[in-house]
Amino acid sequence: MEDGRSGVESAECGMGSAEGRGAGGFKRRDANHAGLSAAAAPLRHSRLCGWRRFPGFTVVAVWTKANRWDLLAGFACGWALASEYTSGLIVIGIGVWLMSHGWRRLIPFCLAAIPPLLLIPLYSWLCFRHPFILPYSLNASFPEMKQGLYAIKWPDAQTAFNLLFSPARGLFFWSPFLAMAGAGYWDLAGRDKRLFWLTYAVPVLQIVVISGRTWDWPAGPTLGPRYLAPILPLLALPCALGVRRFPRTGLLLALYSIAITTLATLTNASPPFPSHPDPLLDLHIPMFLHGQFAPNLGMLAGLPPFVSVGLYYAILLTGMFWLWRLGLDEPR
Repeated sequence: MEDGRSGVESAECGMGSAEGRGAGGFKRRDANHAGLSAAAAPLRHSRLCGWRRFPGFTVVAVWTKANRWDLLAGFACGWALASEYTSGLIVIGIGVWLMSHGWRRLIPFCLAAIPPLLLIPLYSWLCFRHPFILPYSLNASFPEMKQGLYAIKWPDAQTAFNLLFSPARGLFFWSPFLAMAGAGYWDLAGRDKRLFWLTYAVPVLQIVVISGRTWDWPAGPTLGPRYLAPILPLLALPCALGVRRFPRTGLLLALYSIAITTLATLTNASPPFPSHPDPLLDLHIPMFLHGQFAPNLGMLAGLPPFVSVGLYYAILLTGMFWLWRLGLDEPR
């Protein structure tokens, strides 16, 4: 009897669907086609009606859709923290910002962050047979890691200056476009106070805390301040608002930032320190003038070095121009 009722329910669901389509305007000469569709409808729609027996799936689907952005944010933050521990302050800041909109928003955020975060204890267990130990604490080559909080001590003004402005690793030296955030904060503060504090206070706190890592502030052979990389997503919104206020200045700074960072990437994206205190002048530009480029797809395809670089810049500038025109066409 149960199976009989299920078949009747499926057939009713399918016939209702067929009737709905028929009401939409089947012609008489298509009667045979309509009859076949109606006959097949119970088989096709019985699966849809069957989902009514599992309301849990519906609840999960509706909850997932309603919280999809918080789930995505948590998943992304979990990966960020698993791959770069210095992003912890940023993840906490985003969590506090979500909680300011209601503590329930933390639930999907935290749940989605769990899978990538489990990679940390999994890695430790596979390597050291202990899930709650960080490899940094076992590195005999860096005894400074055992001082303070993994080498982070009291904030240091000189280190903060080096991280922001020095030719070796300065954030604003290599990406002066990010200074447009200063012009956008005023607008953002008037629009949304909580977003303002998230995008302003959390990056400042990150700079202050990381400045306490005085012994290893260059972070090895790298381009720019690697330990400040987690703040870049938070600077995107104020930079966009700053460009809206001063579009020409924003365009010039963007072009310059792209020029020097791509120049460094095309030649040597991992300049050592302190052997190159000013890598732009004593490493990247000389390598570029001598045609000493890192391998790229154009060169692998057989193009001469300068031709491959020219093709790259042509594609890059075309895309930038298209995006710029697209932004100008949007209503303000």
